[in-house]
Amino acid sequence: MPTPEPKFARPFTFPLPLFENKGGTTSPWLTEVAGIGVEPDDTNLKYCTAIYGILKSASEAQLIKSQHTVDITVANGQTEGKGVEEVQPEILRLQASAANGGAKQTPWVFHDQYAFPIYGVKRDSRGLATTDLPIARYDCNVSGVDQKGQPCDQWEPPWPFRSRTNNGGWIVHQVPVPSPAEFASAGPQSLNSDGTVILFDEKTGIEYDFWQATVQVGVGGQSLGGGLEASQMQSSGSLSTFQTTGLGARNPDVDPRISSRASGLPYLGGLILPEDFAEEAGGWIKHALAFSLPQLRYFKEPSPADPPNWVYPATGTEMTSPAADKWALAAGQRIKLEPSINFRIGNQIVNIKTQTIIDKDSIPLVVRSFLNAILKYGAYLVDGGNGFGFAAEDSMTANPAYSASHVKQLIGDIAIGNGKTLWASIIDELDEWLSWKLGERLFQESSSLAFALEDEKENLIPNFRVVKNLKPP
Repeated sequence: MPTPEPKFARPFTFPLPLFENKGGTTSPWLTEVAGIGVEPDDTNLKYCTAIYGILKSASEAQLIKSQHTVDITVANGQTEGKGVEEVQPEILRLQASAANGGAKQTPWVFHDQYAFPIYGVKRDSRGLATTDLPIARYDCNVSGVDQKGQPCDQWEPPWPFRSRTNNGGWIVHQVPVPSPAEFASAGPQSLNSDGTVILFDEKTGIEYDFWQATVQVGVGGQSLGGGLEASQMQSSGSLSTFQTTGLGARNPDVDPRISSRASGLPYLGGLILPEDFAEEAGGWIKHALAFSLPQLRYFKEPSPADPPNWVYPATGTEMTSPAADKWALAAGQRIKLEPSINFRIGNQIVNIKTQTIIDKDSIPLVVRSFLNAILKYGAYLVDGGNGFGFAAEDSMTANPAYSASHVKQLIGDIAIGNGKTLWASIIDELDEWLSWKLGERLFQESSSLAFALEDEKENLIPNFRVVKNLKPP
């Protein structure tokens, strides 16, 4: 089966590096860990113990949820078929990974759901085409009413051109229009989706970030959620903008402090793009990455002794599932790979130098590039999620222009196509190597790269280290 083209192929390329901030303070996204330093062993262990516990709890909750789905299906008289077949492999995977603290200890790069589709902006004879856009989350329509007909809070958007509506909501003005005739927000097709959209203006270098973008509405103007396509945006839960030649971070003392991300950071900050693996760049990512965790540190009523709820470059935080724990990681904190990392092989934990893995030509370049970026630049905690998640451009817009020889260098001799775009094949292969192939190649036994491992005495052995906090410029 041939490799399909992305449904909404992005027709332009980004000039790298993004957020270069020439002549000014070095961008957080381009600041190497070596010049900042890391937390000492005792402090790092406390952080990693908290993160390990958060990921372990998320793994256990997912296992219970998946098993419940199968139990309900079987109780309804269905012992085989789509309902069972879709969930059973996930149950087996979650059970098999329990010894490593659960499947959610493993980094996972998203490219098809909870990812970021990127489009251009429309220009006509008068210049940039713009429109007015109501602000409405998926759980709160433009009239300020939720799905049950009850009033709901309407958040003020971090957009400079905004005004109040008669019902106390918000409408934003001078909003750029996407350039493709048809486009889609990020999936899944659900009201629980983030429904993200990035618009990029090639002429000005400005990115426009939309959260919970609605393109289709139902009865009463209620959003039908993310993952849908249309020719026009109906509303958005939030909208913000960043200059991609700038710092890539907000000034916490200047409005707007927040962005379409709760952490106040840009969607393109730390996002994995096809340009990162391009032949011209040698295939090496040359910036820090962005990641999410199920819980971020947040004290609703902090005491003077409590650490801050976020640190630079973040200017806010995710509060959906907060962790009131001083050792939980806060938005804006950064992690990196340890100089040596550990794998569980049988009943033993085996250690290998990280640079040895990065230097192995027998490991696909996409894997080595990802690991090198986290070792050299680290990754910032930017959002909440359901695991140890990293963000990539959505495969419905990502449009890598690689030669056949470079594709082979990136992912090896695996078959591509099978109904998947080239970008989907590349990121899926990266995820497989992180999940089991690294252990197989290095030690001839399947083993994942886990955030941390417990030895036979239940001592925690972290594979990551928390980087010291950046100081605001």
